[in-house]
Amino acid sequence: MAQYYIDGPVQVGTVATPTTISGNINLINTTTSAGDTLYANGSGFLTRLAITDNGVMVGTATAPSWLPPSIINNQVLTMVSGSPAWAAPQADASQYGFFVKKVTPDQTTTGTAESVLSGWNPGAYTDPEYDSTGGDFDPATGIFTIPGTSGDESMWNANVGVTITGSSNNNNAVTDAHVARILLNTTVIGSAKVSPYGRNGNLTSFHLPISINFKAKGTDQVTVDVACKNGGSLTVKFGVGTWLGIVKLANA
Repeated sequence: MAQYYIDGPVQVGTVATPTTISGNINLINTTTSAGDTLYANGSGFLTRLAITDNGVMVGTATAPSWLPPSIINNQVLTMVSGSPAWAAPQADASQYGFFVKKVTPDQTTTGTAESVLSGWNPGAYTDPEYDSTGGDFDPATGIFTIPGTSGDESMWNANVGVTITGSSNNNNAVTDAHVARILLNTTVIGSAKVSPYGRNGNLTSFHLPISINFKAKGTDQVTVDVACKNGGSLTVKFGVGTWLGIVKLANA
């Protein structure tokens, strides 16, 4: 089989009479190494892109180019300011979560208005089981903001334990109750309650557990509150009896 040698740049254009070449074409001044790539330079010529060992080819507005291999193991190819680049992979967002306990002092609420539980232990952030370093939970206010941009939905689990003590009842209604609730924004997604019974009834100590799976979107807020639906009073104990744990399960 014949070989045809073309010494010089090759211009790609339209000819009046097509010519068929049966054989190999050796572009001796256009390609010089095994693995070279040819691309159109925008002026009608084929142009050489030299091979890069273990490189990754990326496109630009006018020509392809090689991104050299990462010098750090386990990096991933990503976009930085609109350009391809190597970077460390992001942490597995499905492991996001935290577990905190209420710190001193006890929190007392009186009347039917809900009182958001605040004053949680920020030291739980050091728990290696969770990744809560984003600061989306404010221990001082008790407000947890779902991480991510608005509209990004994900699945979560919340576990709450509330220990109340010294609660009192100010009327005789059968429906009287002391209530602990988990709210997503202003919507109740989980609750537990106990009745002190009869007028001026008292509960020395009672534990209200709540566990719920829920969907939420980035920037949504989760809070835990308590209320005396009978108009009495209750005190939430700090320490091991009152806790809050929230863990991301998956992207929805």
